[in-house]
Amino acid sequence: MRNHRYWFAAATLSFAVAAGGVTTLYGAPTAGSSGSGDDSVTERYRPTLASGRPSPEEAHAAVAYVQAVKADEDARFLAAAAAAAAAKAEEEAAAARAAAARRAAAAAAPSEPKQSSEGSTANYSDGDWGKWTPILACESGGNWAYNDGTYYGGLNFARGTWTSYGGGAYASTADQATPSQQIEIAEKVLIGQGWGAWPACSRKAGYR
Repeated sequence: MRNHRYWFAAATLSFAVAAGGVTTLYGAPTAGSSGSGDDSVTERYRPTLASGRPSPEEAHAAVAYVQAVKADEDARFLAAAAAAAAAKAEEEAAAARAAAARRAAAAAAPSEPKQSSEGSTANYSDGDWGKWTPILACESGGNWAYNDGTYYGGLNFARGTWTSYGGGAYASTADQATPSQQIEIAEKVLIGQGWGAWPACSRKAGYR
């Protein structure tokens, strides 16, 4: 449509100028014109050119038609540019919102337990051993290096229990292992035997 309308406008104006009907570009759409770029613009400013030589009125109409077509196409271009800019801004805003949501989710997610150099889970701190704190206090008085010749470590492992649940990978007896390593083996014992592996102390702690 754009090429066709410009071709017609240019041809009409060239004819008018060549015929001597107009020497300067002037004139504007008459009052009430839509300027919307639809077919009404074409019909409103299309000169009649009934005779071989345009009259001054027809030449003026040709100039007005060209100006109307150009104004309409300029308006279309600006509207398209504004729409593209708005779409780009919305796309960037959506990307920023998605990035903020990912950061918020990452901040809210629980952290993974840290791993010690020996590979044991080390997500406890001194004085706070989670559910094992009352068992530790009851079994060994809080002494992770406890050793009475029969039971070893802060959670009182028998030598056979310690090795059968994988503790031998860390030390021959529990008292030689780190607190986090002892808790790691204790978790395995808890899965295999339940709190009954620490009968008196688990009852005292209210675990059974």
